[in-house]
Amino acid sequence: MVSVIIPVFNSEKYIEECLNSILVQTYTNYEIIVIDDGSTDSSHKIIERYVSKYNKIKYFYQKNGGAAIARNLGVGMAIGKYLMFVDSDDYIAPDALTLMVNKLEHFKADMGVIGHIKINNSNNEFKEFLYDVDDKQCYTNTEVLDLALKLKIRGYICDKLFLKDKWNNLNLTFEENRYCEDWFPVIKYILNSEKIVFVNKGIYFYRQHVNSSIHTSNLKVIGDYNYVVKTIIDYVQAKKVKVNTLETFKMLTFIETIHELYLVVGENKHKIYSGLKDNRLNSWDFKMKNILGSQNISSKNKLVIILWKLRLYHLFKLISKVNISM
Repeated sequence: MVSVIIPVFNSEKYIEECLNSILVQTYTNYEIIVIDDGSTDSSHKIIERYVSKYNKIKYFYQKNGGAAIARNLGVGMAIGKYLMFVDSDDYIAPDALTLMVNKLEHFKADMGVIGHIKINNSNNEFKEFLYDVDDKQCYTNTEVLDLALKLKIRGYICDKLFLKDKWNNLNLTFEENRYCEDWFPVIKYILNSEKIVFVNKGIYFYRQHVNSSIHTSNLKVIGDYNYVVKTIIDYVQAKKVKVNTLETFKMLTFIETIHELYLVVGENKHKIYSGLKDNRLNSWDFKMKNILGSQNISSKNKLVIILWKLRLYHLFKLISKVNISM
């Protein structure tokens, strides 16, 4: 059985599409666990209507506490062999569960990763994201970790299938009141797996709200992002995993950090460069030879780090704006 966990908060526009996409699955051995995180719109009325009609749906209402608490509660209620997380404004393809379960059972794998399709909610544009892998074979934890540290695989919780027993044995939980709270549990699960498989097909539909908090630059988001990056690095080092991409991970996440910081502080030259220290963000001492010698960093990204070290990054951003406007 697959336990599909859906945290809900004010999703009256999308929750029916989400539930319907699961109820029409070709794989029928599943349960749906809906955790209403204190919705104030009509979400609860819609969910209750579905609960009265379909006995596969479990419903629990809690005082608003965030998606992390809702997901943790859902895991505690789950009775399935597998765990899948679906956000209430997203949906999955009709054959999603069949493809994932069949692949995991064929390889006796610990985890499945699926392709996804991002939907730009402002213009309804669809963009498919797949992986540079052979989904006819099985991968080791270090091979997948390598992809994750190169940011080829993101720490999204929703485009993956997990074994519930392994999840519980690892004591995995989502940390409350943080953004990117799913990234570390995913990395920890990967590192403690033996076999990981892929379904390289866009079967999870992820609705991207441009104006949502997670897609809006602010110091809370940046701080939480840096917190989980440091947590991941410390864990990988503590496990003494033999990977050569930790430096790549530091560089790529550093680039994302300074980009987001720039959006927050604007063109205030002093704050652009003092912002890392002022806000206790990760600051790595990248050696010039390591930057230039990295085979996993594009030339443009190498230039970004070098310009930051020379305190000329703001000029690069200004030039980029001019080029874009032209």
